[in-house]
Amino acid sequence: MDAMSLQAVPSLNTVYADRDGHVAYLYNARLPVRAEGFDWSQYLPSDTSRTLWTEYLPFASLPRVVDPPWREVNRLRRGAVDLGLRGAPDVLRAVYGAAVGDARSPHHADQAPLFAAGRLKPVWMDEAAVRAHLEREYTPD
Repeated sequence: MDAMSLQAVPSLNTVYADRDGHVAYLYNARLPVRAEGFDWSQYLPSDTSRTLWTEYLPFASLPRVVDPPWREVNRLRRGAVDLGLRGAPDVLRAVYGAAVGDARSPHHADQAPLFAAGRLKPVWMDEAAVRAHLEREYTPD
């Protein structure tokens, strides 16, 4: 955590693990202490130095959780589905893979609910695996 406390990266969600098996999930950023009296969601006046960033929030005040359940570190949020994942690589590829990661894909919306219901089938990621599990093959005339 000492390295993270340098806040050398402008903004980053980080998963950190140490040799003792502890895991931390934290938001590391240099967030400015903002002067009161301004609407920071709008344009700011340029005729005052009160809007200049001169201080940053201390590292200890940034959002973090130490030793969370894995499913809280790796979550799937898509539409109404909010699901903590447990890390099976084939499931992650199926949920986040190229075909389902593209919102134009017909499979984009159906994968997350299938996973949540425990009905997601294995996804074969290379030609040899696909051929080994082939149920039928289409050949154009």
